[in-house]
Amino acid sequence: MHPPAADNLSDPPPQPAAEEVDVWWGSYASRTMLPSFVACLLVTAGLVAGTILISQRFDLPPGSARAGFYGLAGALWVFQGLRWLYRAFGFNYRLTTRRLFCYWGFFHAQAPPVLLAQVSDVLVEQSLVERLLGIGRVRVETESPGPPTVLLGVWAPQQIADEIGRCVLRARGEKV
Repeated sequence: MHPPAADNLSDPPPQPAAEEVDVWWGSYASRTMLPSFVACLLVTAGLVAGTILISQRFDLPPGSARAGFYGLAGALWVFQGLRWLYRAFGFNYRLTTRRLFCYWGFFHAQAPPVLLAQVSDVLVEQSLVERLLGIGRVRVETESPGPPTVLLGVWAPQQIADEIGRCVLRARGEKV
């Protein structure tokens, strides 16, 4: 005996969920740190001038003021270099068709992914200098409580915000 055929033809068979695929993968743009590198150059120039003035004013033995300069300038540049390495290799962003993943370095716990269907707004934030450099921040606000997710140091932030917006519409089942 055969089982009876289904009489309910109005319900289509369930469709498998669309596969989640990567749309964009990005990281911290190194040029974001250009203003702080310029500041380090200015501080280094100030240290050179200070070293010359101090060694002339106090008639210090040769090399003693220079050793102080090397110590201060070296510490400054080592700090700046480590800061750049941490951001360039630690800040990563991945956008899929359903979620946004953000990794903010080696010393931070991984943030939970942002569900695109819950995103309420995507904004671009740029200072004048950032606009000139082609970088900025992308702020992703969700309907859930808590602070927004901010993608720091993003290259071409308006393009990334537009792509996130398109993925949000797709995740909600709306036309793009």
